[in-house]
Amino acid sequence: MNSTPCANACERNDSKESTPLRFIKKRIMRLPMPNIFICDNFSFKELDGSIMPNILPKKSFCTLGFCTFFKTFSPQKVKKMVTFCPVAAAPFASTKVASALSRSSLNRISVFPLPPAAETLEADVQAGLKEHWDLYAPIIDDYKQLINQHSDRDVFGLNCGDIFWDTPATFFPPYIDKAKKLDIPIYRAIGNHDIDCNGATHETSYRTFEGYFGPAHYSFNKGNAHYIVINNNFYVGREYFYIGYVDETTFKWLEEDLSYVPKGTLVFFITHIPTRITEQKRPFNYDYAMLAGETINAEAVHQLLDGYETHFLTGHLHSNSNIVFNDHQMEHNTAAVCGIWWHADVCIDGTPQGYGVYEVDGNQVKWYYKSAGHPKDYQFRSYAAGTSKEFPKDIIANVWNWDKNWKVEWLENGKVMGLMTQYTGVDPYAHQVCTDKKRTMQSWISAASTGHMFRATPRNPKAKIEIRVTDRFGKVYQQNVSK
Repeated sequence: MNSTPCANACERNDSKESTPLRFIKKRIMRLPMPNIFICDNFSFKELDGSIMPNILPKKSFCTLGFCTFFKTFSPQKVKKMVTFCPVAAAPFASTKVASALSRSSLNRISVFPLPPAAETLEADVQAGLKEHWDLYAPIIDDYKQLINQHSDRDVFGLNCGDIFWDTPATFFPPYIDKAKKLDIPIYRAIGNHDIDCNGATHETSYRTFEGYFGPAHYSFNKGNAHYIVINNNFYVGREYFYIGYVDETTFKWLEEDLSYVPKGTLVFFITHIPTRITEQKRPFNYDYAMLAGETINAEAVHQLLDGYETHFLTGHLHSNSNIVFNDHQMEHNTAAVCGIWWHADVCIDGTPQGYGVYEVDGNQVKWYYKSAGHPKDYQFRSYAAGTSKEFPKDIIANVWNWDKNWKVEWLENGKVMGLMTQYTGVDPYAHQVCTDKKRTMQSWISAASTGHMFRATPRNPKAKIEIRVTDRFGKVYQQNVSK
C-alpha cells in the first residue's frame, strides 16, 4: 500500500500503542489522501473521522471510538496535502457536508454536520496611512452587525487582497488588530499592494505575507463547497511592476488539489486580480493595462475548472461587476472597501464602499452587495432628470450588483412604463467626487465607466417617478426618484 506525505509527516512509533490502535492509525494515515476537513473547536467529543485544528501542540485524529495523538506537522512541507492554513494563529475551516469522498477502500470519512454558511467578501482595504485604520473601523462595525444577523449560519470572511498600500511589513499588525474584533475565521488572498517589491524574482515577493498569514495558495472546505485561494500577482522583479498570471507551480498544485474534488462540486476561486472582466475572451493586447488588469492566462484556469460550479471572487479594480462566462462559471469582481482610496464613500464606478455577502446552503448560492452604513436593501442609486451630463433628459440608475438576470424598470404614478436602457457610462456622484481635487488629492484618480448604468426618458416629467429593480433571485427593490 502506498504511503502518503501526510502519513510520513504524522506517523510516530509508540511501543506502548495497542495493536488495534496501531492498525487503525496505519489504515487511515496510509491511504491516498482525501480532502482534509477541519473542525473549529478542539474537543474529545467530535464525530468519527474528524480532524482537530492545529491550535494546540498536538493534532488529534479520532475514529471508531479510539483516539490517538500525532505530532504536529507543517502543511507547507507536505506537497500532496490539500492545505487549509499552516500557522497556529490562522483561522481554521469547518464543513457542513456529511461525508467526504476518498480514494481509499474506506471510501468515506464522516465529518460534522454544520448549519448553512454565510461568507463576507471584502476587497482592497488598501490602508496606506495610520488614519485609514480609523476609517476602516466603521466597516468593521458593519460586518459585526451583519454577523449578528446570521447567528443561524456558519459565518466566515474572505479577503481578496490589497490589504495594504505597498507597506505590508508596517501595516499587517494594525490590520490584524482590527480584523480579530470580528471573531470569525478570515481567509486571505495576497494582492499586488501586499507584495514585497524589493526582490529580484517573483518568488521573493510573497514572503512577508506568508510570514503573517500562511501560504499564498491553499484550499479548504465549507459545507458542500470547496474554496481555493491563489496568488496571481506575478512580480516581474522591477520596481512595483507585476502582471496577472498563474505560474506553473501554482497550476500543478491546482491540478492536484482538484483531483480530490468530484466534478459538479461548488467551487469558490478566490484571487486578487480578476481572471477576466469580459464575457468573451478578448484579443491579446500587449499593454500594461491589460497585463496587470486581468489574468493573462485565465483561459487555462477556466479550462481546469470545467465541470465544476465555479464562482470566481476577485478585487483589484475598485469597481463592481458580475460576469457570467457560461452556465457553470461566473466572476464576481468586488468593489473596494476603501472606496476612492479613502477619499469618498463610493468607488470609481459609483458603487458604495462595502462588501459582498454569499449565503451557501448545500449546493445553492445566493449573494448580494452590502453597502457599508446602509441597509441590505440599498442596491442602487437613482438620479433625477438633469443630473447626468451624458443624458440630461433622462432619469438614471446605478445598479452596482447587476447582471443579465436582473430587471430594471421605471414607473410613473405607479404604472410600470417599461425596462430602462442599460448603457456604459459614468456615475454622476462618482464623477463629482473625482473631479473635486480638494477631496481626492491624487491627480491620477478619475471616475470609471461602468456597464451597470440605466436610463429612461420620463414621458410625464411632473409624474411621481419610481425605479424598480428585481435581482436574479426575485428580490425587489424600489426607490422614488427625487426631483
